[in-house]
Amino acid sequence: MNGVNLTSGNYVATLSVSYAGDQNSGNDQVTTNFVVKNPLTGNHTVGTSQEYNTLSQAITDLKDVTVGGPVTLLVQGDVTESSPITISGISGLNTTNSLTIKAGSISTINISGTLTEPWGIRIRGVEGVTIDGSITGKKGSDRSLTLNVTGVNGKYGVLVDSSSR
Repeated sequence: MNGVNLTSGNYVATLSVSYAGDQNSGNDQVTTNFVVKNPLTGNHTVGTSQEYNTLSQAITDLKDVTVGGPVTLLVQGDVTESSPITISGISGLNTTNSLTIKAGSISTINISGTLTEPWGIRIRGVEGVTIDGSITGKKGSDRSLTLNVTGVNGKYGVLVDSSSR
């Protein structure tokens, strides 16, 4: 199966092995399900009953499938995160194939709980990330996206650094 290109979708793979004199043919086959996703590009929604329920889920998906073009995560309504979010290690992310986190409606990202780090969102060692608090189509001083970071260690809303820690 060298060089097989799969399109986006759900797949089932079965591996079978047999040899002469096999005393237990019941264990000669294994089957697994897997999903192939195309690199992300375009607009994707985050919030209750949206494409992604949390920002963490969207960032994890970006890390898993890479960035294929500019990506905008539109936050729809309030989103609750139970731990800090680190944006790093996303293949394909750069100033051309950028990531924008923006308000799709008046929204709040609540990051609370027992925070192990002093930030809510950390942008670490990547280029092309924008957090835009305005709703698409509105201009000026629109502040429709709020970031609340609470907890014992919560000190910074957004931390931007280039460290490898």
